[in-house]
Amino acid sequence: MAASLRQKLTILILAIYWPAFFVLTHIPIPESIRRAHVSDKCLHVLGYMVLTFLLWYAFKPQRKVRWREASPWLVVLVVLLYGIADEVIQGFVGRSCDVRDLAADMIGAIVGLSVMSFFTFWPAALVVTGCVIFGISNVSKVNLANVIPFVSSSFHLFAYGALTTIWIRHMQLFDSHNKPRLKSLALALGMPIAFLAFVSFSSIALGRTVSLRDTMLSLLGIGLAVLVLAIVSMQHKPRI
Repeated sequence: MAASLRQKLTILILAIYWPAFFVLTHIPIPESIRRAHVSDKCLHVLGYMVLTFLLWYAFKPQRKVRWREASPWLVVLVVLLYGIADEVIQGFVGRSCDVRDLAADMIGAIVGLSVMSFFTFWPAALVVTGCVIFGISNVSKVNLANVIPFVSSSFHLFAYGALTTIWIRHMQLFDSHNKPRLKSLALALGMPIAFLAFVSFSSIALGRTVSLRDTMLSLLGIGLAVLVLAIVSMQHKPRI
């Protein structure tokens, strides 16, 4: 059976994400990141959760995880072998080989597969994206915008744009049978903005600063996603 457009896009994202992920885990950690006290264990969990999500849906695009089958355990094995290789290679590029990092990798994989055992693609993507946004926003003791402004700002713009896109797809707010109306537009904007408020207040409660610039960029990402998908829906394009 021919691969769907969604599966092809998932494979494409995996083909970009995995090499980029490998490179990021094998370059020296910048001193500015060390000073920010970023939780590398949290980053390992999030990174491997995303990797597991992409691996599963690249090859099982229409399936929830069923633990009695061999497929999820094969994914666990692949992630475990890659995690071991990743840690061993790090020892040759000036970074430490840490069994705790491997444990965090496997936690990310198991959490990702657990999410996908309850949800199909779009709700699972929503949960994973929300976890990544919340985690990245709260992994450091200082505002990452003050440490790596461009990366932090880009993250907020694109992450909230992606979250909004997934939310709209999941709820089927804009499609050929449900043209954008005031109610659907309000719902499309409401959840991402509410989640942004939740993340911001959580950061404040945890003693972290919240950047006005990043907040505005997050709102811009939300608004652009709603605008683009609303326009696309009015062109009668098929859903992915």
